[in-house]
Amino acid sequence: RVGIARALAARLQSDESSTEQREEAVSLARRLYDGAAADSDPVVRQEVLQAISGTIREPSTVDLLRRGLQDSDWWVRRRASDALLNAGENHRDRVGPATERPLSEYEAILRWAQRPHAVRVVVERPGFPRGWFTFALDAAAAPLAAHHFAKLAERGFFKRLAFHRVVPGFVIQDGDPLGNGEGGPGFTVRDELDPRPFVSGTVGLATAGKDTGGSQWFVTLADTPHLEGRYTSFGHVVQGFEGVVSLILPYDRVISVEVYEGTGAEPWEPPPQ
Repeated sequence: RVGIARALAARLQSDESSTEQREEAVSLARRLYDGAAADSDPVVRQEVLQAISGTIREPSTVDLLRRGLQDSDWWVRRRASDALLNAGENHRDRVGPATERPLSEYEAILRWAQRPHAVRVVVERPGFPRGWFTFALDAAAAPLAAHHFAKLAERGFFKRLAFHRVVPGFVIQDGDPLGNGEGGPGFTVRDELDPRPFVSGTVGLATAGKDTGGSQWFVTLADTPHLEGRYTSFGHVVQGFEGVVSLILPYDRVISVEVYEGTGAEPWEPPPQ
């Protein structure tokens, strides 16, 4: 469905499309949006609004964007609001906050962040022994992201997910339940940006724009200063960078993610094969 939405975007943005083709594209976009209305993951609705946001000629396009303002997902409402600005309609007040967490949750997160936490990740490639690496969570600089990652790990969210993105000399990326770079947990967290450098082994939260972090996380394979101030850094690899992280191939899988109180330097036994 995401692929269809992007194909519709190409049709709507093409100067060679006829009026009939454009009307058909908008009609299909509306059907896609209706079909995804009950999806817990908002990615299809996001892509539909992105597809039509570049063309505000048809009244039906504006109507669909207005529907997006009522969506349960913050990023869908934000995308609808941004697109409607091009039509001369300002609905910023209807976007709302990126999170509706009560103050008590933030207080609990800060108490959790006062203790050192680390993560052990066990990975698997068919035909090879399992490997593992650890990284320390930087809860002092990014308590929301660190706690968010820990809670997803406790739920078993990352088990069996593949490293869907591997760019040699740049990053490895995991945490997408769809396996194509479009999936997430069904909700987002706020950015926590600071001036710390993104050096080799930095663990960061992948996003698709401001305050859109979900479950996708990455590890840098080299110094990446162009990521600084753009992505939330919430950890750094302590053990296993050379022997595991730097050798990850596309679609190697995460077997387990364990969060524990510690620094990441603790000795571990080899994982069971």
